[in-house]
Amino acid sequence: MTDSSIVRFSNESDLEQLKEVSELFEQYIRQIGGDSRYTYEMLQNPVMRTLIAEQDDKINGVISFYNGASVDAGKIYNIAFLFIRPEYRGSRIIMLLFNELKNIAKNEQVKSFIFSVYGQNKNAARLYKRIGAKYMSDENEHFMFLDI
Repeated sequence: MTDSSIVRFSNESDLEQLKEVSELFEQYIRQIGGDSRYTYEMLQNPVMRTLIAEQDDKINGVISFYNGASVDAGKIYNIAFLFIRPEYRGSRIIMLLFNELKNIAKNEQVKSFIFSVYGQNKNAARLYKRIGAKYMSDENEHFMFLDI
């Protein structure tokens, strides 16, 4: 399923599909008991950089990030949004997106990623742990980091 997927930065021609993806995300978060609003507006924010995974002109995964403050440990990216369409979950789409993000980060001397996880989103937390992310303090805080 992912063999022909490509990862690239989003552009204006992707806005309609990004709106659909953001609606799917908000619906999913509500289903697991969370609250999410303004996702589409966030994706349009000019400080946000968005990578998409697509196959046959259909967006099947999205990761949006922005430059975080530099800290003693170095420059960071804040990951603000990550979503894989339900029919692509369990595929390698997330790894395609994270690998591309890591390549960009290394070229820009970024040392780590920081992101939050909805407490109710246990599947996402397990996935992030599998790729090496750690909680910043404890699992109740919902903030995670991943060193590159």
